[in-house]
Amino acid sequence: MLSKLGKMVLLAAALSTTMVACTRIDSGYVGISKSRSNGEISPQVIDQGWTQTFTKEVIEVSTRNLMLDIKAAPVVKEGIAMSKFEAKVNYGIVPAQAPNIYENEKNQHQVTSDGDIYLLGEYVEQQARSAIIDVVRAYPAMEVNNKREEIEAKIKETLINKLTEKGKIKYVNINEVNLIAIEPPTSIKDSVERIVKTENDKLSMQNEVEKARLEKEKNEILASSSSSKHIELLNAQANINFSEAAIKAAEKGQFIPMLVPHGFNGNITVSK
Repeated sequence: MLSKLGKMVLLAAALSTTMVACTRIDSGYVGISKSRSNGEISPQVIDQGWTQTFTKEVIEVSTRNLMLDIKAAPVVKEGIAMSKFEAKVNYGIVPAQAPNIYENEKNQHQVTSDGDIYLLGEYVEQQARSAIIDVVRAYPAMEVNNKREEIEAKIKETLINKLTEKGKIKYVNINEVNLIAIEPPTSIKDSVERIVKTENDKLSMQNEVEKARLEKEKNEILASSSSSKHIELLNAQANINFSEAAIKAAEKGQFIPMLVPHGFNGNITVSK
């Protein structure tokens, strides 16, 4: 029989083993139980809290909203690939399906740099990229950025349809699709910039022509006004000259001054 001291040692060892062979499932995660004896996956998820790991391995997977960064090169309506196209897909797994997903979709998961397991992350990313290609091809390059919300909604709808067709929609929820960075094809962008520059140059030229026309009209008005004034000045000067000449002629007895009514155009006979 074990002594009292021996029983205490065994009890302490058992308690120590029990305390060490356990783990805690945090909020936002569920645990997947894998038997240490035969490797079988239990269909029951382990919810938040402490659980023993003496007879099983526990794999924690996130049930939060998971963000996938998607980079794609979709071809636009003009038949040219976008220079840059980046999107984010916000999705989450159905917690009760976690063991089934983990066991049956082994090559479709992603593991982050922090060690988090994104169940079906690889698969959702592939299908999202395919949905982007399907949707964007219907849009001209220069309309993609202007119709972000419309395109986001169509990508989400197309992605859900693809997952439904493949029988995967029971595993995941697609929450949101956001377009992050978009750049049209370089050749189209350059062409548009050239067109804009040409239009601006044309407008500038039209403005210059209009300015020149207005300047010409102004000068013509000024010239017309100046000519009229100049003629009046010449007439006035001629009248002064005539008056001075008449005064001198009268002084010499060579000129007989007379008054003639204004506007008179008849003949006058003058005798000395």
